Amino acid sequence: MEENTFTIKGEQIKLSREKIVDSIKDHMPQKIRRYYVSIEGVHYPIKQVLEIATKLPPAAFTTNYSYTILNSLGFEIKEESGYVCPICGQTFKPMSEKQLEISKRVHETTSDKHKSALRRKRWG
Repeated sequence: MEENTFTIKGEQIKLSREKIVDSIKDHMPQKIRRYYVSIEGVHYPIKQVLEIATKLPPAAFTTNYSYTILNSLGFEIKEESGYVCPICGQTFKPMSEKQLEISKRVHETTSDKHKSALRRKRWG
């Protein structure tokens, strides 16, 4: 397991791809605002990933630095174009907040792909 050392808020932090995957896999993903990584088929916001892996508050690093760190560890950073369901990965086109909430509710109760992913992750 190859570790890289990063400086965050003056603190030297050692991270590896494996350490990040191990630290995040039991966590429920937060809402994706713009950038995300897919870890074992689940989409996580990049700042949440770094927050959990480093045990530092998200204010300790920028989105740009999160992007740089995760990219250097071999993660493919993707940019959201609309809402990405963190459970099953289905993407919704950009829409108003009200339309989005209705679409998400319908998706979560009717989508077989979502229900199957939810059962696999044991979040349901």
